[in-house]
Amino acid sequence: MSTRRALRVALIQAGRIVEDRTFTGRAKITVGTDAKSTFLVPMAEVPVTTAVFDLTKQGTALLFDANTQGRVSLEGADAPLHAYVARATAHGSKLSLALPEDAKGRVSIGEVSLLFQFVEPPKTPVAAELPKGARGLVAQLDRSFIVILAVSIGAHFAGAGYLSSQPVPEEHDLTIEEMNVDRWASVLMPLPRPPKSSEPERPTVAEAPKPKNTEPTRPSTPLTAEALKKRVRTMGMMGVIGSHGDGQSGFGDILKDTGVMEISEALRGTQPGVAVASVEDATASQRKGDETGGTSEIEVLGTQGVKRVELREATAHPITSRMQTEKLVIDTPEVDERALTQWLNGRKGAIQSCYERELKRSPKLAGRLVIKFAITSRGRVSGVGFEEDSLRSAQVQQCISGLMRAWVLPFSPEDEVPVTMPFIFSAAN
Repeated sequence: MSTRRALRVALIQAGRIVEDRTFTGRAKITVGTDAKSTFLVPMAEVPVTTAVFDLTKQGTALLFDANTQGRVSLEGADAPLHAYVARATAHGSKLSLALPEDAKGRVSIGEVSLLFQFVEPPKTPVAAELPKGARGLVAQLDRSFIVILAVSIGAHFAGAGYLSSQPVPEEHDLTIEEMNVDRWASVLMPLPRPPKSSEPERPTVAEAPKPKNTEPTRPSTPLTAEALKKRVRTMGMMGVIGSHGDGQSGFGDILKDTGVMEISEALRGTQPGVAVASVEDATASQRKGDETGGTSEIEVLGTQGVKRVELREATAHPITSRMQTEKLVIDTPEVDERALTQWLNGRKGAIQSCYERELKRSPKLAGRLVIKFAITSRGRVSGVGFEEDSLRSAQVQQCISGLMRAWVLPFSPEDEVPVTMPFIFSAAN
């Protein structure tokens, strides 16, 4: 099956070829001054748009009328265009002349001409294959690297899942009996375990079940006062206070080479006016007041000046203030004084709160404060300063400066507008 030839049309204007195009599909080729024309000739004396060629599925046809001039070569015979009127068919207001694939010629419309002939259709360009680096990130990666990365990620997630599924070990709460000095010493210096016996283990013989004791359980014998006192002496801080120089405890190891048998004797006299209680004093049922280790009054351990403390309900008095404003001073008529005054009246409460905050610390704080600032072209505040300050409070100045720098005023002057704003502060109560 032969490939249909393409129609090549060249636009000639002022004796020069200004445009050359090749058509392969269905199209209606027009020429004129309209922007939608196939060949646009805006400055030429031609109709707005004129159809010249009609490319359909059946073939290619030349459209012409009485005003169209030119010569056409058909089947090897070259003749003027009007010589083919008998072979043409009506196509609306024009005549349609079928063109075989060996036809060629020149058609003139106004001051432009169209030169046409049939040529071999242009070959479709083969798309260039992109390099490997431009195919995307996935195409650049090595397959073995992707496999290793996937296996590594899977192993990490599997390990994390296994660890999260393990039960959390329970923490054992220590009892009072376990919180003694000897326990901490055993943690630091663990006792050696007895060696395992080398004798072969003998098989255990099942013993006959012992008959259950049906007698009621008797309550344990209650501890005597002396046994309870001995037990308390070895618990917690009592075990520390009651340490002896016999080497049976941590403090006992320290005292055994000093000749002092009890820690209460070692601490006695270290602080003038403070007596040290022994274990017997702490566990005795009656208070002792002698200087050999009895308990002492709180007045001896504390200050001697405070004897009695009374609590009373405090009555809070709210602090109020007065703030008087004077007339604003604006150096340019670009900003309306009345509108600026009205806008600033809505911010006086915040300025007054800066003064009242420091008034709570200094109740006698009062004076006149003249604030000078500038309004920028964006409506912001810049160059905040204080011309007159009889308050003499740096905290009030810092509070007002930080407050004004956050303002956005509804004014946009061409240049910065300086403004002077005076205030008089005083306490109201």
